[in-house]
Amino acid sequence: MNKQQALAEFVTFGPHKAQALNILLSDNSAVSLAISKAMLSVVLAKYLSGEIDEDDLENWAGFIELRDEVDCTLIDDYLYALNNPELMGGINLDSIGNMLKLIKGQIQKEIP
Repeated sequence: MNKQQALAEFVTFGPHKAQALNILLSDNSAVSLAISKAMLSVVLAKYLSGEIDEDDLENWAGFIELRDEVDCTLIDDYLYALNNPELMGGINLDSIGNMLKLIKGQIQKEIP
C-alpha cells in the first residue's frame, strides 16, 4: 500500500486502517488527498451503523485536521464540529444523523 492508498484507507475507515496508519506515521513523502463531502458521508454512515464509535469519530477528525497532506477545505466546518462536540450537543446518533442529512443535501445540490 502506498501513501496515497493509505490516506484513502484511513480517511474512509477501510478494513486495513491500522496498516494505513502505520504507513502514514512512517512515510514522509509528499502526497496529498482532498477529502470530499462524499468521503465524510461514508465515515458518518459508519458511525450511524455502529462500525465506529464516538471516540473513533472524534479522533479521526482530529487526526485528519492535523495532517498536512490532507486537504480538508471542503469539510472544514464539519471537522470543527466533530473536534468540538460539546459545541454541537455531543456526538450522538441524532447530531450525526442531522449532519449526514445536511451533507447529502449539499452533495445533491452540487450535482448538475
